[in-house]
Amino acid sequence: MRDSIDLDAIKADIKSEEAFQKRFRYVMYAVGGLIGLVLLNIFFEPERISSQFITRGTQATVALLQGLLVELLIFTLAAALSLGAVYYWGQAHLVARINHYSPPYVARITPLNILGSLWPFGVFIGVFALIGITSGLFQALLVSVAFYGFLISVFLPTLIRYFYQRSIKTAYQGGLTKVEEAMRQRPNNLDLMIMKAVLLMEQEQLDEAVRIFKQLLEYQAHWVIPNVPLLLNNVAICLMLQGRYDEACELLENAIRINPLFGHAYDGLASCYIEQNVYPKLALELTTLALTHTNAKLVDSRTIQQATTARAYALLGDAPAAEQMLNNVQQALEKIPIRAAQATEINRQMAYTYLTLGNIDAARSHFRRAIELDPNGLYGKLAQQGLESIPT
Repeated sequence: MRDSIDLDAIKADIKSEEAFQKRFRYVMYAVGGLIGLVLLNIFFEPERISSQFITRGTQATVALLQGLLVELLIFTLAAALSLGAVYYWGQAHLVARINHYSPPYVARITPLNILGSLWPFGVFIGVFALIGITSGLFQALLVSVAFYGFLISVFLPTLIRYFYQRSIKTAYQGGLTKVEEAMRQRPNNLDLMIMKAVLLMEQEQLDEAVRIFKQLLEYQAHWVIPNVPLLLNNVAICLMLQGRYDEACELLENAIRINPLFGHAYDGLASCYIEQNVYPKLALELTTLALTHTNAKLVDSRTIQQATTARAYALLGDAPAAEQMLNNVQQALEKIPIRAAQATEINRQMAYTYLTLGNIDAARSHFRRAIELDPNGLYGKLAQQGLESIPT
């Protein structure tokens, strides 16, 4: 059995990471505020509005507009360089942890890989370099294009991201067939590959799921960088389901050290201990960290974490706390639409909690509900095993 994790060291890491994220936000706010002030100064300088545009002739007005656009050009170039530098700083901080704590099969990230994530800033700089070597009317035209391109770039990514996320969510809800259909159009899409692996895992194809997760971790690509903790967490879940607990715990600890604010890894490590009936007090502290550091909008994930927390309370003999947490989980199941596989695992965890509390009837009921939700999937089969383990 692998030794338990040093929780005090992890809490120190959490404080350190929270401090870094706070500094990062302050720098971003400062840079953004400075950029905003400069932009306001360009557009709202009083004499430009009150006299020059109104009293001067057409030729002077055109010249003034060109001057204004050149100022916008310089401003946008400075903004791109400033924001790019701050973003690089944040990414470099994460990459240092990835390179230090990741297992050998995870690709080591280089500064060039980080620069690959800065391509939007590079596009701006490239356009400005082109403008710098041109002159006359063509210059004014390019500056205008750059200006309007800048405005579009502020709003367009948000719109594109919204529709992209909707399409990805639709494919995921449609199951493995829909995800594979979407992958025929976008075969190297990170989100679709992760979803395919998760769905394969839920169908008990654990080796293939692990292969996909590890394949993604082997990429030296900028879009993998923020997803390394998630991918390690998913590999660990597969190993846990295969009974390879020591390997799973090690990967989950690595994921936590890479990003101490990644809540899912705390829940995974707690589950790893609970499945072996060891360290229930530590598991409870880990699930508390999981709930603290998981986005409130991820209701399905938080409901699973609450189910794990209830099981930890039950193992510690705190029946009132376990039952209160079970009530919270039940209310979430009744009010919130949760995918069948996830609802199955939640009911399975509830069943084991009731079993630990000595409520055999409730345990049977939740095992049966889990089997009903996912009769042919991995979690449904695990629920069947749990139901069969109860003495008749």
